[in-house]
Amino acid sequence: MENKLEQYKSYYFTVKKTISLPAIGKYYVMQSPFGSNHLMPVEPYKDYNIKTGQNLKCYIDKINCTGKIFLEPEHPYYKRDEVYNIFIIQISDTFYKRGKYRFNLLIEDYKKNRIEAIPFNYNEKFVPNQIQKCKVIRLKKGKLVLSINI
Repeated sequence: MENKLEQYKSYYFTVKKTISLPAIGKYYVMQSPFGSNHLMPVEPYKDYNIKTGQNLKCYIDKINCTGKIFLEPEHPYYKRDEVYNIFIIQISDTFYKRGKYRFNLLIEDYKKNRIEAIPFNYNEKFVPNQIQKCKVIRLKKGKLVLSINI
């Protein structure tokens, strides 16, 4: 068991290879600086241009009760705690876990692509069809978690 990696800290991981797991999907095999291997799904990070052999800074987003480590690689453009002018295209309600609803944002990213983002606080007043100053609070599975309360 590896107890050297700490939740909420960042480390450099080496991308060892990509594997396909039947009925689950493609994963990167990521080697920690301590030599242990961890799986990271390919799909959420398909636009990150991740390559085998690359050293990639990853944030330890979560370590669950079974010891599974959830990695969040550094975004190629957006950085945590930085403020950006972001064009909010649309706000939509989505059914979420345990009968709860939440809303998602459709935004235009720095490449002018339409991507999904998540509001940090669901009481914030995001306005569609406007550019708003947004702070990147964190990233979750490749999606920006944004706040307009800067």
